[in-house]
Amino acid sequence: MLLRPAFSIAFALLALTTGAAAAETPTAVFSRYELLGAWASDCKKPPGPANWFVTHSPTNTGSVQTQYDHGGGGAPLLSVVDSARPLSTTTLDIHVKYTDAKWGTLNGSIFTMIVEVSAGRTHTVQSIRNDGMILIKESKFATDGRPSQILYKCPGGRPNA
Repeated sequence: MLLRPAFSIAFALLALTTGAAAAETPTAVFSRYELLGAWASDCKKPPGPANWFVTHSPTNTGSVQTQYDHGGGGAPLLSVVDSARPLSTTTLDIHVKYTDAKWGTLNGSIFTMIVEVSAGRTHTVQSIRNDGMILIKESKFATDGRPSQILYKCPGGRPNA
């Protein structure tokens, strides 16, 4: 009779550890969806206010560091993707935290984003800040209805990189 409770406990522990092992790091998810590297609206043009270069790099902790180069010679803005979860073969749920004092009052903000990735291009379908503010909904900016930018994978990385 003692075997049944011991077996139940062992099975429960196995289920817990298997579930934890199955959770992928953001680096693993970004790698699988081919999101690591540089992305821009136009990879042939230099970074600028209308052509930010977004570069996703793996960290040694399994998260993804993102640099936003908006041109003008200033240092890129930084954020960290601390979770990434596939929703489908082309859609991800990611959590991004701004981690750079240059973000000003937005530094430390956390964003929950739904991102579509397909055939070397990506765009944000939804973005909600941790204070509940909706920034992008149904692939459009909430403030003015403009479509969210489509970013293309830049095979050679950033210009002048």
